[in-house]
Amino acid sequence: MKTSEKTFFTLAVVFLIAVIIIAPLRFFVFNESYYYSQFDKNNVNVDEQEEILDNLLLFFKGEESLAYFTEEEQSHLEDVKALLNKFFFSLYISVLLFFISIIILFFINKKQFKDYIPKIVFLSGLVSFTIIVLFFLASLNFSMTFKGFHKLFFSQGNYLFPESSLLITLFPAAFFKSFFLRLMLSSFLLSIIAMALQLILNKMKK
Repeated sequence: MKTSEKTFFTLAVVFLIAVIIIAPLRFFVFNESYYYSQFDKNNVNVDEQEEILDNLLLFFKGEESLAYFTEEEQSHLEDVKALLNKFFFSLYISVLLFFISIIILFFINKKQFKDYIPKIVFLSGLVSFTIIVLFFLASLNFSMTFKGFHKLFFSQGNYLFPESSLLITLFPAAFFKSFFLRLMLSSFLLSIIAMALQLILNKMKK
């Protein structure tokens, strides 16, 4: 394999890994039914909670300004939105660059291209699987992981609120633990599918 082939092969693997890990976040952040299932599970009973959730999700989409929340809560949610946008931008760019890498790889070596695709998919699934397992092990002490995440991404410290606040009432720690595990499970399944696809692609190649 030439240097140029190795480069775009590796890039394709890296970008597909990013897609496998980030895609579930994009799905669940805007999945209203998931929020309502968690509200029921956590016995959340807030006046106008449907309107509040609609407002929050539209805010994350950039279609509405926040209402209902205090100034401190809005400040934190602004930071959350900015972080989500970075993740989503990374997802979209990864999808685009993955296909660009694949196309370039095709033109570099058309003869070996069919052999590269199963390997790219399998390696992406394998590395994603490993990363997800590490994330899962870290989440065994979810409280520490949750605090570490906030200290890393919200270093200004505007993420601490009283138990009686609307934000904590709607989204208690149990919500985020469930959300995190759901993301890990979804990415885990995607990584398994990616590895299994190698068998299918190998059979199709024959």
